[in-house]
Formats: sequence, C-alpha cells, structure tokens
Amino acid sequence: MSKTYSPEEAEALVHSHDPEHPANLICDLCREFYKLGWVTGTGGGISIRKDELVYLAPSGVQKERIKPEHVFVLPFAQSSVPKPGSKRDFIRVPAKKGLNESQCTPLFWNAFTLREAGACIHTHSQHAVLLTLLLPRNAPSFRISHQEMIKGVRLGGNGKTLKFYETLEVPIIDNTAQEEDLTESMAAVSATISPRLQLAHVIVNRLWKSTPMPPPFS
Repeated sequence: MSKTYSPEEAEALVHSHDPEHPANLICDLCREFYKLGWVTGTGGGISIRKDELVYLAPSGVQKERIKPEHVFVLPFAQSSVPKPGSKRDFIRVPAKKGLNESQCTPLFWNAFTLREAGACIHTHSQHAVLLTLLLPRNAPSFRISHQEMIKGVRLGGNGKTLKFYETLEVPIIDNTAQEEDLTESMAAVSATISPRLQLAHVIVNRLWKSTPMPPPFS
C-alpha cells in the first residue's frame, strides 16, 4: 500500500538543493534536450522513477522552461495499471493552473515495469523521424553496423557495450492518433524482443511535432 503524504510532505518532494534530485534533473535535462533539438516547442517529455516514486514532467509546455514546482509526483504502485484513459493516483499535482500530466504516462510505466528502467525519455528528434521516412514503410527495425559511436550503446541501457562490428538494431512501431495509444504496441515489441534487440530504445514511425509558439510559460 502506498504511503500517505500530508500536503506539506507532498510539496517537499519536489524541492531539494541536490542537483541529482529527480525534480531538478528533469528540469536540467529538458533544457539540455531543448538545446540538442530533442524536445522542440511543447513536444517530448521525461519521467524518472526513484524507489517507489515517479516524477513526471508536465505536458504541453515549453520543456526548456520547466521548474521543479511544475513536476508531478505519482506513486509507482498504482491502484490500477496505467493505461490509455485510466485514472492515475497522484501524490502531488502542480498548483499552477493549466498543467497536465504527460499523455505518455502509460508508456513510461511500460518502461518501468517491462524493462525495470529508472527513467524514460520521450523525444521528438527530427533525425529519428527522417530515419523512419528513409526506411521502407513497414520496416520492423532500424539496423546499423560498423559505426564508431555504436560502441557507446549499452544493451538494455546498462549492459555490455556493442562492438564496432556488431549490429545496432532498434525496433520501430507505427504511430497512432494519440501518444498514449502506443502503449500496447510498445509492450508487444518489448515482449517479443530478441537478444540482439535488448536495447533501451523504441522508434515511433513519423512521430514529429511542428514548433508551435505557445504563450510564454513561467
């Protein structure tokens, strides 16, 4: 059973002087991802699990301007498995009006439960989109070998690193009308994944957002 938090205790969960605290890390990483072009406009997001708590960036806002007080906190042990359209249990919801949890919350839970991930990053990289456009329409995965930088890729995210002559293979799933509707296909590809695909990545076909000009977010 999840611990019960008082309003003061719940609020304290996102305030820390430790730069490695999840609420601070989410803000710092979103700023860095914005600079890299991985989260443009309001697209993209990140979630971090620490023990039995899950910290979640808000949705539909400029990610480079997120502050710790904008972060949602959820118990990892939910009363029901997070799925599209389901109601989630929250420990802390930001006081700022207009902030919503990420539509990718069920996808984050996939990563936490199926792969025991400590964090899940959702990017809108234009490079990944271009990759899916260059591949055959029904390509099940992206494969590449004999590239120097694949030596920095670890199987499962924290396993052994690939060698120069080995093949990096990342599964590709089809896009859907709503991001949360990717939950089942993401879970399916994780369940049928082969040993050589023990990676911590999934590419979504044609997943891209234009860069809108939302109202200033502070």
